[in-house]
Amino acid sequence: MKTYLIDGYNLLHQIPELAGSPEESLESRRERLVLRLAARDPRSGSHLKIVFDGKRPHRAGEKRSGVEVLFVAGTADQYMRQVISRHEHSKNLVIVTSDRKDIGSYARTCGLEWMTSEQFWTGLRHSRDKGKKAPSGARDGSAPPGWKPEDDEALRKAFEDD
Repeated sequence: MKTYLIDGYNLLHQIPELAGSPEESLESRRERLVLRLAARDPRSGSHLKIVFDGKRPHRAGEKRSGVEVLFVAGTADQYMRQVISRHEHSKNLVIVTSDRKDIGSYARTCGLEWMTSEQFWTGLRHSRDKGKKAPSGARDGSAPPGWKPEDDEALRKAFEDD
């Protein structure tokens, strides 16, 4: 089973549709994101682990339909670097962040799959459009180094509605 390790605030801040209104609290935006992720098909066989900086007074370590929510002391980047270093060359871990310079580069150096928040979200959204194929970063030149066409297929399968 593939695990997608997601930088939660990076995803929230990179995706315009997750921005919310100026009146909407950060907690409300986080909750909406987790609900959207949990709504994917549980038969996808993937596990999503979304990491946020800071402490959360309640529901820490919460799990919903294949989505684990984790609040960490320190930064999400620090936590992600630790996980990456413990899982070098794993074929079952995909790192999701648009932090290309630090985390993305480190993940690639350690032999892990990496995708930007935008690529992840696009794959999630397009998999819900039954008649449409998710756009491939490998075809438009925006894919991370080492991205293969079968990676597109794995992402589509992870978020299929069927």
